[in-house]
Amino acid sequence: MAGMIDAQNKREQAFALYRLGIYSAQEICEQTGTNYNTFMSWKRRGGWDELPGLKRAQLTLDAELCRLYEKPEKTDRDIKLIQVLGEEQRKNAITEKKLESYGGGYQANDADFNPKLRKRGRKPNKVKNHLEPEQVEALEADFLAGCEKYGHQLVWYKAKTHRIRNILKSRQIGATYHFAHEAAVDAFKTGDNQIFLSASRAQAEIFRAYIVAFVNSVTGVELKGNPIILSNGAELHFLSTSSQSAQGYHGHVYIDEYFWIRDFEKLRKVASGMASQKKWRQTYISTPSTLSHPAYTYWSGEHFNKGRPKAHHITLDISHKALQKGRLDPDGQWRQVITIFDAERQGYDLFDVEQLKIEYSPDEFRQLFECVFIDDAASVFKFETLKRAAIDSLAKWPDYDPEAERPYGDKPVWLGYDPSRTTDAASCVVVAPPDQPGGKFRILEKYSWHGMTFEYQAKQIENLTERFNVKEIGIDVTGMGDGVFERVQGFFRRAKAIHYSPATKAELVTKGIDVFENKRIEYDAGWTDLMKAFLTIYATSTENGTVTYKAKRTAETGHADVAKPEAVSGGIAGLLGYLDSFWNGEYYDTPLSLDGLVNARTVMPWHESAMDVKRQILTSTVEITRPDMIRLSDVENAIEDFLWSGNYYLLREYALSGRLLRLSHQPALYVRRRKRPDEYCWLKNGIINSKYPRGRIIHVKRYDPRQEVYGMPMYLSAMNHAFLNKSSVVFRRKYIDNGGHMGYILYLSSKTIEDETVEDIEDAMYDTTGDVGNLLIHDPDGSDGDLKLIKLSEITNKDDFFNLQNLTRDGVAAIHRVPPQLMGVMPANVGGFGSPVEAVQVFARNEIVPLQTNVLNPINEAVGFELLRFKDYRIAGENAE
Repeated sequence: MAGMIDAQNKREQAFALYRLGIYSAQEICEQTGTNYNTFMSWKRRGGWDELPGLKRAQLTLDAELCRLYEKPEKTDRDIKLIQVLGEEQRKNAITEKKLESYGGGYQANDADFNPKLRKRGRKPNKVKNHLEPEQVEALEADFLAGCEKYGHQLVWYKAKTHRIRNILKSRQIGATYHFAHEAAVDAFKTGDNQIFLSASRAQAEIFRAYIVAFVNSVTGVELKGNPIILSNGAELHFLSTSSQSAQGYHGHVYIDEYFWIRDFEKLRKVASGMASQKKWRQTYISTPSTLSHPAYTYWSGEHFNKGRPKAHHITLDISHKALQKGRLDPDGQWRQVITIFDAERQGYDLFDVEQLKIEYSPDEFRQLFECVFIDDAASVFKFETLKRAAIDSLAKWPDYDPEAERPYGDKPVWLGYDPSRTTDAASCVVVAPPDQPGGKFRILEKYSWHGMTFEYQAKQIENLTERFNVKEIGIDVTGMGDGVFERVQGFFRRAKAIHYSPATKAELVTKGIDVFENKRIEYDAGWTDLMKAFLTIYATSTENGTVTYKAKRTAETGHADVAKPEAVSGGIAGLLGYLDSFWNGEYYDTPLSLDGLVNARTVMPWHESAMDVKRQILTSTVEITRPDMIRLSDVENAIEDFLWSGNYYLLREYALSGRLLRLSHQPALYVRRRKRPDEYCWLKNGIINSKYPRGRIIHVKRYDPRQEVYGMPMYLSAMNHAFLNKSSVVFRRKYIDNGGHMGYILYLSSKTIEDETVEDIEDAMYDTTGDVGNLLIHDPDGSDGDLKLIKLSEITNKDDFFNLQNLTRDGVAAIHRVPPQLMGVMPANVGGFGSPVEAVQVFARNEIVPLQTNVLNPINEAVGFELLRFKDYRIAGENAE
């Protein structure tokens, strides 16, 4: 019996190998230990060569599946292969059964091989998003019960008969919640389409979430899809206000927070277009924003008067008193103003109004809860400027997924944090810096943490570092931020403490205005609280007259802290650093005025002399291997540009054959970087005069950590010394030219001298030859007969200008690090400066060699061979020393 089983196994193994089609008969016999004649007999009697192709394929699949099943440890690839081969095996079986049953008229299908499909086929198909009539009735009953509970919502529901409802409301009185439920009931009852428009798709999704939760809580049915398409054909669309996504639909339209949406007139036309037919309604819902918003004329009725004869104009009373109960106006709109007090009187008891009055100033309370518009005339940031930065983040940021474990992947972000005070919340924002200089900042996420401990807030920041690739964290420690800052440093050592002063606030606001006006920032259009925070920032002055900026702190806007961390993020040198070289539409502006830098070159002798010494010594160490390709004067000019501006530019000139002919120097004062890293242009009077071909400019720059477009010179920190030196010299020169150092004071005290005599003496003093500063003091009440001649102090004793010049000279010399004896500076003591040879040796090693490597060697790297060689710098007598 055992022998029979062994023979059967060998036969099956041989057949499995044979049907693979890759082994010869001899190889199969060797692998299975089978006699050749026996194998040929199995093959002939089994009709192995006569099997149909489909059968051979099926057997091959079976064998491979068996092999995979028998593996003790299966890899992910094995599991995937089992799934694929199993599906192929099922398809082959269906095909085989179809061929067998073809003559009998029966056609096999998937249900023949899947009991679940056979069982499912016996049941009626389940309709998606379907409610039975009794479920619709239950839904409507629940909705109407809510309206009866809160009277102001019942007023809204009864006004549903009007074609246009326009509601100006207090915040947080359930408007979005109510109209989502109203639309759901209407869609199930009538089959009418419902369209929800919001500033961003993320905000529109709030309507969808309310509808799904409402239907599920009442009926147990979970609505699916986006848009939601009901079994009766009604479609529920949730859209942002961009014209691309909001056109082409028809139905009842709900527009949420329309006073915070940009391009309102365009939006209104789109909305009215979708609801053109007389059966469709339009519902406008919003809290107030600013009087300058374009929607204000639509609310006030002024829009109706445009283009109409004066006799047909209307004047509407849009006060709270007039519109408190709702009113149908001549322009066809049903308007209502509903404040927090109106909602409270009609049963909406979810507020503690007295506590809110404590948390908000009177002006803030009126704007947030009593439907009073903001007058942004005094605001530093204008509403229209802020709205240009508001975008539909879900549509415009494909690289950001807020639901993902790593929402922004491994791309870098910055965090900005401002601590909580007594009543407001702590604020934190996640900012994505530009991918390249001149690009846009993106505020990805924002958080408010109210009444939490330092440990809790630090933990939330730590959680953000795990979700994002955080490179910078800026924390305001001016007030109560120290506690959080210390804890954050425990897991993020690079966190930056930011101390606010009037100067830093001014810089912050100035840079912020620049960001918005140059359209270099984006955030989700649904963040009305962020816009409100910016609108609360205004200019004021301190007691000593210094201009500073303040914000109206509220529990909602948090002292504009939702806005401030956006700029805090990464610190002044972080977020704002990129602004130093901003894209003006044609080229990148330089961080500092190059005209100012080149003029400052001659501001004092030691500053100019130090750069001249470096240029001359460095040039003297250069040997040019191909004089036909670059002139020594071009090298020297490039060194000069690098020293005063931190940049130099060389133009590659090519022959018609494409061979590099020469490199020529281009003055740094006039060259600018364009959009691409290899594109440059030539300026004349601030306007592009010509554009260099791409890839022709060699740009060598000194690294600047604040931006990466241009280099910055190394002496900037000493410019205050240089300008102070210049001021002292100019003042001393004018003092001497005016004769101030030779003048005197004549003090005269006598009651008997007449006024005319005093005037004669004064005229005589002032008529003295030369521009000498003299002064007469007549004191009639002094000691009678006193006459004093007081000589003015020497200038050196009066202002100590000599010491001042030495001090400023030392500051400039320290930044340039050039030995003073090389610049002609005379020692102030008999000891002198020491050995000049030793000074030159240190100078050559520490200054000249690095300049050779970092400034000139890039030319060799650019051309691909050693065009420049460098000699050691030595002076006569150095070896002897």
